[in-house]
Amino acid sequence: MKRWAMAMVTCVVFVAVMMLAACGGGGVQGDYSYVSGDDAMKGLTLSLQDGGEFLLEGTSETMGSVGIQGTYTVEGETVTLEMMGDGGATESESGTFKDGTLTFDEVVWQQQ
Repeated sequence: MKRWAMAMVTCVVFVAVMMLAACGGGGVQGDYSYVSGDDAMKGLTLSLQDGGEFLLEGTSETMGSVGIQGTYTVEGETVTLEMMGDGGATESESGTFKDGTLTFDEVVWQQQ
């Protein structure tokens, strides 16, 4: 009986740890601050929200007030942003996510 109880406790602890790892940190969702790259992005915040939506907003010295919405997908370390561009065409931008850092071409964002 004691072996059965010990095995059950071990299984419960293992499942709890795996659930915390799956739900906890390390995810791409969250707010990001500009680190380097295209100076037009200074002053902006990139928010990757639950449900696959993103918002790029803030005030840039070169662009003024910015508010761009769209969707994003994650496949491995690749993050792809999709938004409506000029003329109603869908535009996309792919980058990488690693250790809390998003990199799109030359623009680097750090998770807050």
